[in-house]
Formats: sequence, structure tokens, C-alpha cells
Amino acid sequence: MATSLQQAFSNSSDTSGSVITFPTLDRTLVNYIWINKDKSFTNFANPVCAIELANIKLALENAAKYPEADFNLWIDKKLLDNYSLIALKSFIKQFATYDNIKVRDLQGIPDYARDPFFTPASCTKEGYLSAYLDRDLHGSVYARADYARILVLDHCMKTEPWRSNIIYTDIDCPDLRLPEVLPVMKEHGIAVYDMGHCISNGYIGVAANKNDMKEQFKILKSKTRRAVHKGDLGYKAFQTFLEEINMPYSSWHNKIGLPRLLPEMYTVPEHLSYKPLAKKIKQAL
Repeated sequence: MATSLQQAFSNSSDTSGSVITFPTLDRTLVNYIWINKDKSFTNFANPVCAIELANIKLALENAAKYPEADFNLWIDKKLLDNYSLIALKSFIKQFATYDNIKVRDLQGIPDYARDPFFTPASCTKEGYLSAYLDRDLHGSVYARADYARILVLDHCMKTEPWRSNIIYTDIDCPDLRLPEVLPVMKEHGIAVYDMGHCISNGYIGVAANKNDMKEQFKILKSKTRRAVHKGDLGYKAFQTFLEEINMPYSSWHNKIGLPRLLPEMYTVPEHLSYKPLAKKIKQAL
């Protein structure tokens, strides 16, 4: 059974849609990515947002919990139909507590836009709900997300040089735990999710102004690109990157790893039913 919006936001401190703006200083920047597996289409009889908005609700909760940070939700507009874009933006505008979360287009990152690895697949009527999630498949949504998160971090470091702290996290992160993460980033330059037996690139916090982190990320970007084009997942390149900045497996978890930042496994959330205002739907269709 789909969760109603009233139930979904029953614990929110503000569902009025009012917006509060905080001053822009050297604020922590948090980045989420959502990449559809193929080009979405609009079912005109019963339009559905191709991005599961239950995931976006979790991002909005983090943005409300940490108003001192800025948030980007990166999507690929070439993979979304007009209805999905309007539904997403309407949802955020209606339920964001503060004006600290933006929708941004991955196509605006030159390294993303010109890489054929991200060329949209043709539209299929199976849509985004079909389980096309084979991790080992070349060009799978996992491999694209592995690569895109490194491009996003690199892009933000280059285009927003005043930012000291830039984070990527998977969208199912229940709590960013910034009071714990930021001191680790300040001391060691980076913080990651510690799964107990290995690292995860599902949460990467970077102190962008520390040491030669920006230069190291250029190298990581190049190695990740080679890995995914070869058919590997990008987290292997990320493991090598940690070793090269003197964070080998034997010692990283004692310095830069934080446990329980993410759920052990991603689970598809219960569908959150939402329709934007009728006039917005008319514009989309």
C-alpha cells in the first residue's frame, strides 16, 4: 500500500511549504545522485514520477536536519520525461523546510555530458520499475552511479573552490551525522562509510582544501573512467585511491571510516504517491 503524503510528513516540523534562506558562507555541500536506467516515458492515462519520491523525502529530511549545509540533487534530465521533472521540482518546493536543496543536471558537468558511457538507452515501456540492476553488466546503473559520483565531487571542487567540505552520499542515508563526519574530514582529508569488512563509496566526504586533494581527485577520476569503461565497478578504483593517499585497508577504518552511515543493503522504499497541482500536470503533458 502506498504511503500517503500526510503520513509521510507527519513528523515534519513544517509542511507548509514556507522557505527559510540561510546566508551563503563556507557551507558544507552535500550531493545526491539519481540516475535512471533508461529514458523514462509518460503514461498519459496515469502519469508517475520516474524518480521514487520516497527517496527524495529522505533527502529533504536531511536537508531540514542540517540547515547549515547546502544540498544538490543531481539528475540526468536526458533520462527524464517532462512530467517527472515537474513532479520532482513541485515535490521539493512543497515539502522542503529550508531553501537549501537544489535540483541540478548531470549534463551540466562537461566530463559527464561528453562521455559516451552515459549515453541514454532507448525508451522502454518497462520503465524505471523493471529490475534492470545487474551490477556486473557494462553500463549498468550501478557502474554509471559509481563514475558519476566522482565526477560530481571533482566538478564541485573545481567550480566552487570556496567550499572546504564536499560530500557525496547515497540517497538512502538516514542521517548524514555531520558532527561526527566533519572532524574526521578536517583531520584526515576524507571520510568514508565503514562496512566493517570493507570500505564503501556510498558515502565520501572530502576536505577539498586539504593537501593535494583536488589533484588526487583528478587521478581518481581518470582511473574510475578506465575502470567502468573496462566493465568494472568504480569502487575498486576508489579503494586504490585510498591506498595512494596513505589510507591502506589495514588502517583506514581506524582513521577515516565511520560505521552505520548507510543501511547495509539498499531496499526499494514503499511507493510514495504524489501528484503535482493540476496546472503543473497540464504543462508537463
